[in-house]
Amino acid sequence: MRGHNRVSAELKWGEHIIEGRRVGYDTWEYPMKDFTGTSARSIKIPKLTKQYGGMRISFYPPQATIYVDGKMVSADNGVYLEARAEVGLHYVQARLMDYTSVRDSFTVESGKVYTRNYTLEPLALGIATITTDPEIGIYRRTAENELVFLGHSTFTGKIPAGENIIELKNAAGVTCQYHLFINNKEEHAPVTFPYERKLMVRTNVGKDITLKGEKRPAYQIKANKKMKLEPMKYEINVKKKGYQDYHDTIDLSQAGVSSLIYRADLRRLGDTIQTLRRPNRHLQRFYDRAGTWYLGVVDFGYNFDFNGGRLKEDGTTPDFRHNVTLGILPFRYKMFGMSLLDVEFCANDTAIIKTMAYKPKLSLFLPCDDGFAFHFYLGAAVNLYDAFHQDPAAASTSEAKKNIRTDIIGGASLRFNYVGKFPMDIFAEYKYPIYGIDDVTKKSLNMAQLFRVGISFSIGVDN
Repeated sequence: MRGHNRVSAELKWGEHIIEGRRVGYDTWEYPMKDFTGTSARSIKIPKLTKQYGGMRISFYPPQATIYVDGKMVSADNGVYLEARAEVGLHYVQARLMDYTSVRDSFTVESGKVYTRNYTLEPLALGIATITTDPEIGIYRRTAENELVFLGHSTFTGKIPAGENIIELKNAAGVTCQYHLFINNKEEHAPVTFPYERKLMVRTNVGKDITLKGEKRPAYQIKANKKMKLEPMKYEINVKKKGYQDYHDTIDLSQAGVSSLIYRADLRRLGDTIQTLRRPNRHLQRFYDRAGTWYLGVVDFGYNFDFNGGRLKEDGTTPDFRHNVTLGILPFRYKMFGMSLLDVEFCANDTAIIKTMAYKPKLSLFLPCDDGFAFHFYLGAAVNLYDAFHQDPAAASTSEAKKNIRTDIIGGASLRFNYVGKFPMDIFAEYKYPIYGIDDVTKKSLNMAQLFRVGISFSIGVDN
């Protein structure tokens, strides 16, 4: 083999044979004995003689449509004859409605006739009744990927038993596919195909919603927005930072399903408690979103203690003291928070300004279920009146600092939201005085006098 079409070659002195070859053609030969005439010679290969064979192919039933090498041919009583068939590989295909199809290939040799008989087997048929929206064309896609028109809006008749692909097409050419299984009996159940489906996906906190249909690429959708979809099975995936990934499958291909509102509720990471109670949306909004910043959360509440931990002037047991708290939680991230603007004053004291206390604290939030969460905090309480109303000359002395009433505070609360619109805390707090109280009074205080309980509510705006 020296090349195609045009070849330049250097040959040794002596005898040579030049051949021109092509599949399906006779070989041309040119003997070349020497180069006595000249050292260079130009040889032109003439047109080659084509080789032929023959084919005789028969089909039963004779009504079958026959294709040879992709072209439809006519057959006399199911027999196709070709006396001058080109040598080489050929393809044959035969089709007939409600029969098995034929796909085959064969090789024709030079001077020989290829003979073959084919039989198309009848398919098992079942009766189908298909109805859909008005003015919708009904088609059946065959095994050869061809569309067979069945009718508009309604079809009743025989189609091959087994799984059939039914396509619905409107006047604009938009199509929907359905998989319909038909048995080989005369019994059948009418099938109604709505042309399209409507779906709305709602979530509690999810933002990234992915929808993937059968043999379709996945795409992002928006929550609470109704969309039109092809009737098929879809996979729904919802993701949110700090929550368990949500996976589910919905089937929109079933007969009778035309519209669906789907609800996907995500659960927090580590949350395994399953209850029958209604999930608390407000609590999730303000307190149970792990990995979320919270800004400007206002907290107000009521608590009571034993007269602020101070004995009466006559030395008797202190009375109950009613306190009102007001504060702002500047920020909280994940489970941790810091409160720097909380203040407290006594509601039943005539000198309210003298009871105002500044209470910075650190907080830890532990969500437990959709209905409640635990809240732990640790901080300090400093009397604002003592801090700002003292002798300026002595304000920097250590003795003056001891006169500022200061307590270490720690507490825990159960935070839930079943009353009203805002999260509510039922809490218990213990304080230990470190400044601004004499040793005698401190020793006379018992545990109950340093213990308080109360209730508070929170309102705020997160991101």
